[in-house]
Amino acid sequence: MIYVPGHARVSEDVAWQLMAEHPFATLISVADGEPYVTLMPVVVDPVQRLLRGHLAAANPHRKLIDGRTPMNVIFHGPHAYISPKWYGHSAVPTWNYLMVEAVGIPMPANTADALAIVRELTDIYQGEDSDFRAEDAEQERILPGIIAFTMPIERLTAKAKVSRNRTMEEREGVIQGLKQSGTDEELSLATWMERLSFNDN
Repeated sequence: MIYVPGHARVSEDVAWQLMAEHPFATLISVADGEPYVTLMPVVVDPVQRLLRGHLAAANPHRKLIDGRTPMNVIFHGPHAYISPKWYGHSAVPTWNYLMVEAVGIPMPANTADALAIVRELTDIYQGEDSDFRAEDAEQERILPGIIAFTMPIERLTAKAKVSRNRTMEEREGVIQGLKQSGTDEELSLATWMERLSFNDN
């Protein structure tokens, strides 16, 4: 469970949006005192409140996808160093970031559903570049080497550490500082700060 102070709380709608924009997630579980961690792209389905994905059959994490073992999935949004000079006065530096923790019990998929999940992931990430999309037969051939799953979300927690405990002027200074720094990560964080810093949703 993640710690979320009051000023960093946001709605579930924000959580689903952040997950959809950053679907490369970290799957975490514990068995017999040993942590298992896997990084993977997932399909984010806010309508059905589900995640879908697959692991390599050789991954030891796969033995915990048994329909009984709860797992945490962490989605990392944009993050960046926050310089105190952006506040306009002396202060300690900090780090702003957005993240989501999704908790549920992954259910192993049967062969037909596993193939549908593989196709769905391909369609989402390959997009319109269909010339290089794997043929159906190629996708079917990988099925013995993976375990696919569907994970209903039982608990969803979003954390947006975006300076909402600061004054309006300080927040505006941070946003402008991030924009002037100009990396993709900082610009993305500035955009999220603009969305969230001046409202409670």
